Amino acid sequence: MKKSIAKRLIERKRRIKRRLAQTNQNKYNKSAAKAPPELDERGLKYELSDRVQGVSYGGVPLMIDLAQKLGLTKSRFIVLVQLYRKPEGLSISEISAFHKVRSATMTGIIDTLEREGQIERVQDPTDRRKVIVRITEVGRKLMEDFLPKHQENIGHILTGITVEERQVLLGLMQKLHQGVLNFVTEDHNAETEGDA
Repeated sequence: MKKSIAKRLIERKRRIKRRLAQTNQNKYNKSAAKAPPELDERGLKYELSDRVQGVSYGGVPLMIDLAQKLGLTKSRFIVLVQLYRKPEGLSISEISAFHKVRSATMTGIIDTLEREGQIERVQDPTDRRKVIVRITEVGRKLMEDFLPKHQENIGHILTGITVEERQVLLGLMQKLHQGVLNFVTEDHNAETEGDA
């Protein structure tokens, strides 16, 4: 009896999330269909913020739903993605900076992934005091099961964008990504300096 109630609650939560994502995507689609107005610098920042959030609200739930089907929480999934992209590994503080969480919080996520055999901790060959976290074959296999499904979704999303437009978009997204990383790293460094 309790299981069926729990399952119904989980399913209800997923439906609400999908409905919210669809509502946000509909708002984004309506604003995206309009020609962009001539904006001053401040207006441009607001408009870009709105568009980036619209893409995030639509895309992130798709990715997280796929991850949950593989039995992963959002946090654990994002850590695995990071480590999949960096097979040589990252320190816990590097992973924490990206997530904008304290190392102690990240340690709990890392512990869970390690217990599940998806990552491993190894000694840094250049500095014995430092521990590096790397993805294992189990974690890599999980990501390789996930990525084709995710890339198929992305392919559907990009249907209306030409190859040339995708090239331009990729360059702009790389710049945006670097800006986010710089901001998060600066903000994280300021927080840790304040903690010392």
